[in-house]
Amino acid sequence: MLCPCQELLRLFGVPYVVSPMEAEAQCAFLDMTDQTQGTVTDDSDVWLFGGRRVYKNLFNQDRDVEFYTIDTVESDLCTYCFLVFFK
Repeated sequence: MLCPCQELLRLFGVPYVVSPMEAEAQCAFLDMTDQTQGTVTDDSDVWLFGGRRVYKNLFNQDRDVEFYTIDTVESDLCTYCFLVFFK
């Protein structure tokens, strides 16, 4: 039996996946295999599972949507580490 959200998605023809475990892990896998254009989340766990593209604040009317890629995160992290440890 489908939950109401799944039924609504089905009626509108929107594809969805029921994750067997952590949603962030499933989203990261879909991103890594180019089945999506990224993950919409305000959480950062998706990076731990290998996510490459993240959209934040999509549902926050008070803020602009932010887009991050793994390349910019790694670059900013390396710059931060350099400034902290080699100051």
